Amino acid sequence: MSRASTEPDIESQPTAQEYLDGFPDVSEYIGSDRELALFRRFDVLGARNLLYLQARLLVLEEVLKQYDEEDKDFIRRNCKINAEKEIIPSEAALEALQITKDWTTFVSRAEKDIRDDDFSKNGRAKDHYRKRLDTVLEIQTVLKQYQEALILHNKVLQLDSPGSRALEVFKAWFNRKKPFAGKGNKLMENDDIAALGPSQGQDRLSKTLQKRVGWMFQEKRPVPPSWGEMVYFSEKHLTRAVQILSVLFSALALTSAIIALHYIGPTGWRFGALGGFLLTFALAVGTLTNATTPEMFAATAAFAAVLVVFIATGLPK
Repeated sequence: MSRASTEPDIESQPTAQEYLDGFPDVSEYIGSDRELALFRRFDVLGARNLLYLQARLLVLEEVLKQYDEEDKDFIRRNCKINAEKEIIPSEAALEALQITKDWTTFVSRAEKDIRDDDFSKNGRAKDHYRKRLDTVLEIQTVLKQYQEALILHNKVLQLDSPGSRALEVFKAWFNRKKPFAGKGNKLMENDDIAALGPSQGQDRLSKTLQKRVGWMFQEKRPVPPSWGEMVYFSEKHLTRAVQILSVLFSALALTSAIIALHYIGPTGWRFGALGGFLLTFALAVGTLTNATTPEMFAATAAFAAVLVVFIATGLPK
């Protein structure tokens, strides 16, 4: 992975053929570097879509509840109580109960799509079960759309934001070229930009190396003259340099601490120096790397364990 820049280069920039303006040119530019794969998340539209689907489901939910109440009332009105105070459901009530328990019976009754005289006499609305089935099927469709949109929107919101340098480069190129027509040229005026291929080397050490000695990691690539001066950084070489420096720092930090503690005589001074070394190590790990808080604690604890063992072996008996 590499990083693009519009900074001028010392040597001449290799040139390539020009691409057709518009979508072809922009797609070639984005494809030239993974970090330039920047697209809008459309956070507001995603939220609006979820709200619309949610509102539709609320309406359908109320409609389904109304059908349930109608069925309960129908069954109640078609039941009688005998002398022994037992509830005796009529044939229509039994059928209604069966429909509420069995999907096949429900679908079969809904597909008749006729007025049942026995139901009509008891106030059953025409095509009651057909409409109820249509409502259930619509709920299945809308609920599937809503849940899929909910999961996708969650994943989109978890996409990384672009690095400041990549975003600056992309915006500068886009605003200068104005590759689209109409409102398409306002694409980069929004803040909901996602990076599909963010650089893995976003720690401060990598950024410092790019800023101070970036010429050591540059790659020459042919680009169209209309793109202007482009500089690409080799992340492979940058990552290797960061790894080497990290190993050297770790070795130097441990060696320096051991040597210093060896020549410090008083026990109090030795423990004071231990605290200073631990603080320096923790600050270095926290500021120069992308280590999380648990990782930083683990690294500092391991560093402290080695030094504590060294101090313990040198304490007077």
